[in-house]
Amino acid sequence: MNRYTAQGVKYMIFTLLLAYSGDALFAQDSTSRKTSFLIFPSLSYQPETGYQFGLHNMLFFDLDKNNLLSRRSKVDARFFYTTKGQYFTSDYWQLFTKDEKYNISGQVQAGYWIDRYYGVGTPGREITEYNKGVASTANYFDFAYRYFDFYTLIDRKIAPHIFAGLMAEYDHSGSNRILADSLSMDPAAELQRNDATRAGLGVNLNYDSRDNYDNPSQGAYVQLIGGAYRKAFGGSTDYHILTINAVRYIPVIKKQVLALRIVVENRESDGADPIPLRGLSYNGGISSLRGYYVGTFRDNNLLAFESEYRLPIYINDKAPIWKFWERIGVVGFFSGVRTSDQIGQLFSASPGDYHFAAGAGLRYMIDTKQRINLTMDYAVGFDRTDGNGKRPSGLYFSLGEAF
Repeated sequence: MNRYTAQGVKYMIFTLLLAYSGDALFAQDSTSRKTSFLIFPSLSYQPETGYQFGLHNMLFFDLDKNNLLSRRSKVDARFFYTTKGQYFTSDYWQLFTKDEKYNISGQVQAGYWIDRYYGVGTPGREITEYNKGVASTANYFDFAYRYFDFYTLIDRKIAPHIFAGLMAEYDHSGSNRILADSLSMDPAAELQRNDATRAGLGVNLNYDSRDNYDNPSQGAYVQLIGGAYRKAFGGSTDYHILTINAVRYIPVIKKQVLALRIVVENRESDGADPIPLRGLSYNGGISSLRGYYVGTFRDNNLLAFESEYRLPIYINDKAPIWKFWERIGVVGFFSGVRTSDQIGQLFSASPGDYHFAAGAGLRYMIDTKQRINLTMDYAVGFDRTDGNGKRPSGLYFSLGEAF
């Protein structure tokens, strides 16, 4: 066990104790579908942030208390400060009305973020940083900025498990700051793409038969979104998007699940201005292609897949706190991504054009009613795209599944 894995185990145990305290003090009995509120101090880890310290609030409720056939509504609020100096708040909601006639979801985020820029396309160039007179060479540079993002989907059921509706997003980022004293190249033109506002409206069509949106054990989710981002809406650039996100959860045996996901994204500028950095397709990090740093692969078009086998070891959903072993699970995962500036190149690519990653992890179920897990994963990228030809890897410790 290396140093980072040992630290992850230590902090996982620490956060388990905090979660137990929060559950005991603040959560109501959810067996009768009463409103359930969980609040606890939270600690997580990922390469992009280092350790995250903060407060996590989760509220589960029914908009129609007389209808228990609909899935529970959820509001999830998080406030974090990281050891890299970042701070942010993220508030997520998933609301179901009676008989799930309407499904309203979205999130609002704001904060100070440190990003890593490898360029657009596959990383390849060499960049020298100078800090206090010392030079170091890599294929990226780090920069910080402030941001605000509001995103929502408002859908109406039009058939069993099928929803259609509207999408809206408003995102602003700016106040860019290079973290190095100086660079061997001038990043001004590239960072200008991150001093931008994105404002878009679109349509959404999705099929959703998942039995649980936090940690499904069966069902499928297929989402198609088409949208237009316009200066007329308050944005900096005119461009359009088309995204497909398809996920399938296949029950195997004894609560084991095979989870599969494929994502296709197409983003094209409708004028001379390039798409803002935060509007491009990108991959990497805790929610997609674990093992690679977020933004390692960034371009107009993206094709990504992910597979994960989930093996819960717990055998009793009502296991008390001290029966630790009855809430443990393990996972193994494999994923890949291909990005391109031309949509047609995604589907004509050979296996050698993809970037692959694989890993494994531990799960601990802190809420057996909603099936919410504490997760700890370790992943390794197959390409040598990190720094000076190093193979990328990452330890991720958080609350909830990657997908």
